[in-house]
Amino acid sequence: MKGVDIYFHNGVVNWHALKDAGIDFAIFRTGYGKNGFDETFQRNVNGARAAGLKCGAYHYSYALTPADAILAAQFGKHSLRLKSFIGSIRRLQVDYKNFTKLVVTRCFG
Repeated sequence: MKGVDIYFHNGVVNWHALKDAGIDFAIFRTGYGKNGFDETFQRNVNGARAAGLKCGAYHYSYALTPADAILAAQFGKHSLRLKSFIGSIRRLQVDYKNFTKLVVTRCFG
């Protein structure tokens, strides 16, 4: 499978051209940090779906502390709901305790 990672810096995307080029899926950034939405998210998801691509999503975090990591994870989950993407998700679960432990272990040693 071939896929692309799309967010607002990609500009306007020709989804049918990507499909014709052999792209099977797209993963989209919902936003970033504790309060940054990607304003092109919904438009891109709609375009990709119309072209027949499978879709996924992620939320980018700039967290520098465990508390910020928790806030970013909560905002990412909230973003998916606001952007009407939740209907496509089979399971959405954020384990804040283990997520924070992972961030602390990977980022702070």
